[in-house]
Amino acid sequence: MRDYGPRFIDNQGKRAIVDHVYNRPRPNDDAIPGVIATLWSEPKYDIPLTHGGGNFHLFDDGTAYMTSLIQAENPSLSAQQIRDYYLAYQGLDLTILDPLPASFDSTQHIDMWMLPADDGRVIINQYPATGSQYTVPRQVTDAAAQLLAQRGKSVLRLGGWQGSNGAHYTYANAVVLNRLVLTCRFNGYTAENANAVQVFQQAFPRRQIVTVDCSSIITLAGAIHCIVMHVPAVLLRDGYE
Repeated sequence: MRDYGPRFIDNQGKRAIVDHVYNRPRPNDDAIPGVIATLWSEPKYDIPLTHGGGNFHLFDDGTAYMTSLIQAENPSLSAQQIRDYYLAYQGLDLTILDPLPASFDSTQHIDMWMLPADDGRVIINQYPATGSQYTVPRQVTDAAAQLLAQRGKSVLRLGGWQGSNGAHYTYANAVVLNRLVLTCRFNGYTAENANAVQVFQQAFPRRQIVTVDCSSIITLAGAIHCIVMHVPAVLLRDGYE
């Protein structure tokens, strides 16, 4: 749902939808935002971009981040034109970062290695110092961590790795909602799971951290964030929904 689902915005105190063209040839999935807009009687604004929604994160200061996959998916547009669209449709100041190699993470989505947290914090993966498969992922995430720190974020690093099955194991693909954070745990990685919980407790000290077994789904190049789309409550005619 993350990749093709609706992106919700505050439209003058009422909830509305921003919809992109899904970057997979699955027309029924791509139609979901329009169906929801009709069912819920909410306006839908079509941003002229082909996109997979997992390649997007935003902070509460009006900044947002994507990887340059967005440029590869929209080759007729410049990076500045893409940034202009996000400013116009969602009021966001967008930064485009390098992606992980497709050979390491087939999605090249930013939600596989970054997660905005509470109070100006951000979780960014940290990959092993040895192993040729980690060279570029380490460079990409270290550069992102340095940039976010320069912009005043408190950066927390959390291990990511490639399993013997070739899957990209990551805890950053988590869901933050209300007073709860849903994050991953993986069979056979007891120490790594415990460390991840500690990092998430630092990142979200006022929320409950709940782990979910993602041992199977991670082999499909995604985890919890990939299958969930947030629906925010905004001020409606009779108060908060």
